[in-house]
Amino acid sequence: MSAARQEQWINANTLMVDAGMGGALGVTAVYLVIGKRTCLIDTGTGPDAPYLVGRLKKLKRFPPDVIVLTHPHWDHAQGVPFIRREARRAGKQVRILASADAIPLLKDRAFNEPFGGGPYNSVDGVAPVRDGELVDLGGVWLHVLDSPGHCTGHIALLDHTNATLFAGDAIGYKTAGGLYQPPFMPPTWDRAAFLTTIEKFRRIPFRALCLSHYGSLTGEAAKAVLDEAVASLPQWWDLFTRNAARLDETEYLVQALTERFGPLCGGVRPVALTRRLALRLLPRHRREEMVERVMTRPFVSWLATGYKMATVPRPAGPTGG
Repeated sequence: MSAARQEQWINANTLMVDAGMGGALGVTAVYLVIGKRTCLIDTGTGPDAPYLVGRLKKLKRFPPDVIVLTHPHWDHAQGVPFIRREARRAGKQVRILASADAIPLLKDRAFNEPFGGGPYNSVDGVAPVRDGELVDLGGVWLHVLDSPGHCTGHIALLDHTNATLFAGDAIGYKTAGGLYQPPFMPPTWDRAAFLTTIEKFRRIPFRALCLSHYGSLTGEAAKAVLDEAVASLPQWWDLFTRNAARLDETEYLVQALTERFGPLCGGVRPVALTRRLALRLLPRHRREEMVERVMTRPFVSWLATGYKMATVPRPAGPTGG
């Protein structure tokens, strides 16, 4: 097996659970790592949290003992408030962990505003973890690895026992259609840090690479995506540079990216029953339009925003004596 896109066991201790982002399956995964205690890696979005909690309850794995957030972006951390409330109703307090650098961003309601779709919740009461620390789950240990670039305060987690690296969004995205997508998202993208993180991952002897979007990779596919990330980033960046005057024209950018890189969201399936029925009943071209509306246009808009925020010169700080 080289790629896992659907909900399944990744190894003897790890269950990949689809978070149902935006009402679509195959877009966002969270990972439940099970030792004597359980750890949920990321939580998905706020609106999708009830779906995720329902999945965990059906699997008889709710609530987890610990949640580790790879980074403070809305689609990874905004599920925390709902999960906390549901856990308290079950008589349990869930411990929340994140990078010390991520904690002030998790508290900041405005941090995710460049994505639109707010208002966002403040996520507080989070304990810091630092590079090199171990999260002890009892028989399973998760090694914390700083992995900035995609976002300030991004961490990855390495399960040494199962040689499994939970990379969050640090590397980027690998769709079911085989397309690599870079992670230059707003508001804190750092290209140099991204490349340093890739080199750090090259030195890790992992066998499985668990991505937060579009599933996990194993074997040669897991290693190859590191090379692909480095090789592809300049191509994507150049396309946005050449279209810098049209970054607010999402339809145009979708067309330009599709012509350059091919289909953007292969393998996405809808969650809601009404959408499932719609996909069966609609002609194929209409089904593709629906899937495109679910993820492609927002993704392209976010990339454009990330590009703009990274390239527009920032005002110089005050000078004086």
